[in-house]
Amino acid sequence: MLHGKDSFSISRSGSHYIGMGQSLFDRFTIAKQTFEEAGDILGYDLASLCFSGSMSDLNQPSRMQPALLTASVAAYRVFMQEIGVTPDFCAGHSLGEYSALTCAGAIRFSDAVRLAEVRGTLAQKYADECDGAMSIIDQVSASQLEAWCNELGKQGSVASVSCYNAELQAAISGSSAGVYAIEDLVLENGGNVTPLMMSAPFHSQWMEPVVAQFRSTLSEIRYQHFKMPVISNVSAKPYRGKDSIAGLLASQLLRPVQWQATLKYLKRMGVTMAIELGPKNVLSALVKLETPATRTYSFDQVADRNELFTMFGSKPEYTKHRLTLLNRMLAAAVSQPNTNENQELFRSGVVEPYQRIEEMAEQTERDGIPPSMEQIEDAFGMLHTILRTKGLSEIEVEDIVYRIKEETSHPYLQIAAMV
Repeated sequence: MLHGKDSFSISRSGSHYIGMGQSLFDRFTIAKQTFEEAGDILGYDLASLCFSGSMSDLNQPSRMQPALLTASVAAYRVFMQEIGVTPDFCAGHSLGEYSALTCAGAIRFSDAVRLAEVRGTLAQKYADECDGAMSIIDQVSASQLEAWCNELGKQGSVASVSCYNAELQAAISGSSAGVYAIEDLVLENGGNVTPLMMSAPFHSQWMEPVVAQFRSTLSEIRYQHFKMPVISNVSAKPYRGKDSIAGLLASQLLRPVQWQATLKYLKRMGVTMAIELGPKNVLSALVKLETPATRTYSFDQVADRNELFTMFGSKPEYTKHRLTLLNRMLAAAVSQPNTNENQELFRSGVVEPYQRIEEMAEQTERDGIPPSMEQIEDAFGMLHTILRTKGLSEIEVEDIVYRIKEETSHPYLQIAAMV
């Protein structure tokens, strides 16, 4: 893409506020549908909670976590509908990793909403029962925090660094006594403390009692192939495939978020633009701290959003990459591995239908006319033939069509998906 690679960053827990997502909900049908879909899954009016509910209700982890995820996915869907440029990488901080995996197609939105609710419910129950705490620390290095945690550990107080966010920002989690002792040392040494109220001691060994139950929930999900790389909080590297998702999300409860290392990885990979999709602009600020040359935009900020619409809409270098329905089909056809060694079947079942979809896409782009319903139906039929010839199961084909439907929000899809 123009000027290097692009990435999405998705907000962490604690960035919620009353009114989050409402500007998108009021303007874009796809955002409204996203909130309504989540509300149907959860069994309550999520939009009302986010737009006009009380902060005390939204602060409840069992509600706050699915609300944040929904707001982030709604923003992603609006971005893809209005701009349609698939980023080169996607990364989410803490809870935001679930949104990143959803945007990358690796977890279905309905499953992600349920996971966020379970994660929040377990955290809320555990926070009420355990003697744990979590705080954000500013203006103190992580190495200094680690030294204090180690020293206090010798005295019986337990705390550890749970998020490595930036050079002078980190989070600590552990026993209340341990976290409070670290907070006192931070304040005595000129640092700043922001306690995360009602939070369980995430990303630390103190979460061990809930991991087994959450692993059970994670094992019930049918994960999908990635359509873009997602950076793991645990390793600060891309997921290796769908089979690694459950294990890394469970580990994320116990191990620190490597956000600073994630930003360094993205810089090494040539990323020069970061678009934050979740509420507020917390992650954009961290990106600026760590990689000042990276251009950052917060999709939650109207001015940034309008600038993105103008920028992507006015530059041919960007608009030529816009995701269209037929182009997305072509990408899906190419990206799936082939297990069919019969060359004749491959030619008739893969090469020829691919060429026909490609010709159809070139013609519609050349004429400037959207494909007809008949063309859409034919293209989906040919995509089905390609994927089945390559050896994919009917369930796998169904998942791919589902992802195309989510990514393009095309008005013909309700008809054309009946293949």
